[in-house]
Amino acid sequence: MYITEEKVKKLAKIGEVFNVVYGAFHDEDTHMIPKSYLAVDKGDFRAMPARVGNVAGIKWVSVHPKNPKKGMPTVQGTIILNDANTGEVLCVMDAAYITKLRTAAAAAVATKKLAKKKSKVAAFVGCGAQTELHVHMITHAVPSITKLKFYDVSPAKSDDMSLKFSSVFSGSKSYDSVEDCVSGADIVTTLTPSTEPVVEGFYVSDGTHINAMGADAEGKREFDIQLYRNVDIWVYDDEEQASHSGETQHLDLNPIPAPMMGSLKEVVGRAFENQITLFDSTGLAIQDIAVASYILDKYNEWRHEN
Repeated sequence: MYITEEKVKKLAKIGEVFNVVYGAFHDEDTHMIPKSYLAVDKGDFRAMPARVGNVAGIKWVSVHPKNPKKGMPTVQGTIILNDANTGEVLCVMDAAYITKLRTAAAAAVATKKLAKKKSKVAAFVGCGAQTELHVHMITHAVPSITKLKFYDVSPAKSDDMSLKFSSVFSGSKSYDSVEDCVSGADIVTTLTPSTEPVVEGFYVSDGTHINAMGADAEGKREFDIQLYRNVDIWVYDDEEQASHSGETQHLDLNPIPAPMMGSLKEVVGRAFENQITLFDSTGLAIQDIAVASYILDKYNEWRHEN
């Protein structure tokens, strides 16, 4: 049985996926091996196996940053699900949309736990394929948001993203610089493929929560050393992965005050309103398998009804 990306899109519901990923972070009945990388000339491949409850699976995903110039998506992938007790193959499904869903949901879970109460302004740096779902997930998790700010190296992309949400958020605006976009935001989400700092420390106000979503491979980086120094609570999805592939890999390059560090699963929330918090997301296989299992259940329900 093969479940297409089109079918995944029809079956997935924002609120339900948020709950699935929240549960995956806190479920004790899971097991995951950190992702492994296979580098090639134009990008890389990643193998991501995990077990969530009675379902085991693996995501085989490719990341080729120059693909959009060829009219192809940057991220492509396939998920295979098995019965963990018998090994039986349950299904194969397209992983591209699931990857976007679980990535955005992870940012939303972190935002729900770490952003200050009644946050109103959310800024998004990078307006590529991931951004729209991040907006939907984060505004679902934090319904007090009233203003959206967007920046992209391509002004047309940030303009398009701002226009897309202007009917729902009257305070939706595109900005010409990262500093103007980030300044004054309660929540900052970065979604770039950068290997050099994009956001400088003095851009970010006290009390801001940051979702560092871009760094997911060795060498990637979105923040400067001053930002690292300013962070009070530093949270990662997985310590081993973050130390290899996330923003966390750069923490030991310069001596900085040690922030309070831990996993998203462990953190309760911020202690004070003026703390700067950062979630270092590298993407977990348990998120993929949990969401894929949810999609399989929804698909089986749909087949039964039809």
